[in-house]
Amino acid sequence: YEYERVVSVTEDIEVLVAIVRSIMIVVVAMIMIEEENMTMIDMNVVEVK
Repeated sequence: YEYERVVSVTEDIEVLVAIVRSIMIVVVAMIMIEEENMTMIDMNVVEVK
């Protein structure tokens, strides 16, 4: 009984880790896209000047 409980807990943890990992990937991608957009805007401003 205890063993089964431990297995279910570890499975829950694995699911949580997968969810957190996917969220982190999305956040990093958004940050990278935002930084790219910022650099593009900076370049445009420099070109306008």
